[in-house]
Amino acid sequence: MHKYDLVIVRPYVTFPSEGAGVDRYITLHKYALANGLKSLLLVSDFRHNQKEIRSPDEIELKGVELIKAGSYKSNISVMRLLYEIVFSYKACKRLKSLETKSILIGEPLFLGWIFFVWHKLKKRVYLFGDFIDLMPEAYRVKFPNPVIFWLLFWPFWFSRWLRANFIYDKVFTVSKTYVKRILINKNKNGGVFYWACQPALFDLQKNVSNVVVYVGSLGNGYDIETLIELGRIRPDLEVVIAGAGPKSYLCELAHNEGVIEYLGLIGTEKLQELYKRATYGILPYRKNSAVSMPIKFYEYLNNHLKIINSLDMECSDIISAYKLGFNYLPENVFSMSEAIHKSAKINVNSNAIKQLVSEYSIDMQYCAFIFALKHLLEGNSGRGSEKII
Repeated sequence: MHKYDLVIVRPYVTFPSEGAGVDRYITLHKYALANGLKSLLLVSDFRHNQKEIRSPDEIELKGVELIKAGSYKSNISVMRLLYEIVFSYKACKRLKSLETKSILIGEPLFLGWIFFVWHKLKKRVYLFGDFIDLMPEAYRVKFPNPVIFWLLFWPFWFSRWLRANFIYDKVFTVSKTYVKRILINKNKNGGVFYWACQPALFDLQKNVSNVVVYVGSLGNGYDIETLIELGRIRPDLEVVIAGAGPKSYLCELAHNEGVIEYLGLIGTEKLQELYKRATYGILPYRKNSAVSMPIKFYEYLNNHLKIINSLDMECSDIISAYKLGFNYLPENVFSMSEAIHKSAKINVNSNAIKQLVSEYSIDMQYCAFIFALKHLLEGNSGRGSEKII
């Protein structure tokens, strides 16, 4: 039987060969291996962003196993719920053949938590819940009527309430806002474990340009339509979009019309070149989005872009407090345009950027987590009282 210190269970990841930027779970897995922990990463063979099946031959990272759980076309759909339950069941079956000291579950896994509860009771392992999305609130994008939404999704909210407050030994979130919304049990130790960022390799001084960029998923939760419309009403701006997803075809059509520049999926080198010539980074989320601190926030911050943001919660607060850019009304092209106009007049304080990059750095976030986890596993006493991050 294989023995591990840590098993990370997360269906959605992006490997270095599949896209630029930091992936939370791959980075954590690498840090665990580099610091002497025996770590295993269980992920799906389905690429969330590209909606394609990945091959085991494409994975160059050690300690990774792929699980076949099916596929889905839309990020917000019944098929995705079924996919997560199948993934959870198969992941639990795999865990039964392993011996591990701890399991970190990358949420959301909806009703799949039932299988992990059974495993925890039998194996007596530490169970960590990591909430990077506010589910089921994210489905408000597709079900804006609050009555219909809660009639449909109250079982999922109840499931999250049980997991976060009574099942998991430790709970992590990617923002302070999530801690307040998820943790009702005040005796539960919760921690904020951000996506993190890494200092860019070029100088803080950037040439001002009219380039507006969005790099990331082109899924249903993202307001790509308004970003394309920005290119129509603001010919003085160069709107550049890179990424893949269900709305790729909209970007291709707009690119062919000459409204925007669509690059498709790009690697690290092209991404850095794009960030170097850009001035504005867009966080284009739709109304009712439950996202609080997206990874793109850190990438834009790290590359010294002025951030144009449609989200509320912690992301909005930080942008306003540190004057990193401006927030705008979601799905409102004129508000987006006005936010860019206002941002053109501000100079982002380089000291503020350095402070935030240091606070959310990869080394600070991931090394601290691994150090605390090693201490927890080596101590093995006073279970449930240790604090991680």
